[in-house]
Amino acid sequence: MAREITPHIIKIVERSDLSDFNPSERQKITETIKILKNFKGSMSMDSNEASIYAVFQYFFFRGLLHNYTTGSKSHGAFWHSPEIRIGLFATDAFGDFYQRLILDISQEQGYFTKWDHKICGGKPYADLGEQKGSGCQYNLIRSVLEANRFLEKKFGKDPETWKWGRMHPSDYEFAPWSMTPLKPFWHREVPIGGNCFTIGIGRYEI
Repeated sequence: MAREITPHIIKIVERSDLSDFNPSERQKITETIKILKNFKGSMSMDSNEASIYAVFQYFFFRGLLHNYTTGSKSHGAFWHSPEIRIGLFATDAFGDFYQRLILDISQEQGYFTKWDHKICGGKPYADLGEQKGSGCQYNLIRSVLEANRFLEKKFGKDPETWKWGRMHPSDYEFAPWSMTPLKPFWHREVPIGGNCFTIGIGRYEI
């Protein structure tokens, strides 16, 4: 999936004038896309492009259905939780929806473009900083920016340190010691490849 989707992500960003972003943000977006151009879709442990793609995906899912309501206040509060939306879309069940949505944004036509304000409306990134734009194209570009910000904060400014294996370990818990101060002696984390859409599924925290 990543191999097919990434060229469309790059196309969407490169055709935009990035006018909703300040000069510093535009530079980060441009630099991140430059790195992502080398991505061949492999979620391998030593790939920094894989980390960018995975974190981008996380923030893009965060922006979906932010404005969704069913007329019920309780349902509205449910959907406004970023964790709920991310958990919903980061599954095989929504893989086709995710691909189709990216393709429709890229082609600026298709079924989902009719529902842009419903699918990507609101300000789902306002809690992360100023949000000037809205809509699916803005959300996609903003997710590239947030991926850069997150990885710089977690690993530093050198993209060569953004290895996917550091983001995506396989946990080997040894109960109950893994839940105690003795965790370093008993708990093991082994870097692995893969992501939520491959057979190498494993958790990672953002």
